[in-house]
Amino acid sequence: MKLYKTKKDKELYYYYNAKKEKLWCYRHRYDDALGKRREKYKQGFKSENEAYRALLEVKTAILNGDIKQVEKSNLTVSEWLDIWYETHKNEWKRSTREHRKFVIDKYFKPLLGKYKLAELDKTTYKRVFINRLLKQMNPNIVQLLHCIFKAAINAAVVDEILDRNRFTKIKIQKGKKAEKTS
Repeated sequence: MKLYKTKKDKELYYYYNAKKEKLWCYRHRYDDALGKRREKYKQGFKSENEAYRALLEVKTAILNGDIKQVEKSNLTVSEWLDIWYETHKNEWKRSTREHRKFVIDKYFKPLLGKYKLAELDKTTYKRVFINRLLKQMNPNIVQLLHCIFKAAINAAVVDEILDRNRFTKIKIQKGKKAEKTS
């Protein structure tokens, strides 16, 4: 893919995809906290202004000292859950450790693992995770799984990977599991 510079910013480019559509991207080089050269790259923007706005957000975050958020913006839910589990597993009792490992592997990773942690929103979470599980299991168990996920997200907030936990105000109806529709 050949990149062409735009006149708006020296780190802003446009290119043509396989369908000959004109798309935009940015490539921003910066120094991380240890002084090592890094690059933040994102492509697929439909307009030059959209790409430019995203580039400015990255530059602003870096200038404000939020380098950690910029570096971790490509972290998937699956990758974060692995980091969270490995970091905190020695703080938990053996039964808790085994249960959380099982829940991560059986429910979180298959349903949410591919989503980027910073981009997972409340609606997607409810649709892909909560609503799907409510069709299969008791709401009390879904509530427990939701609490474990919130704990993992709270740890991401504490580690300054996310600015807040978007999933705290989700309500799960108590009662019987939802009817399966054919």
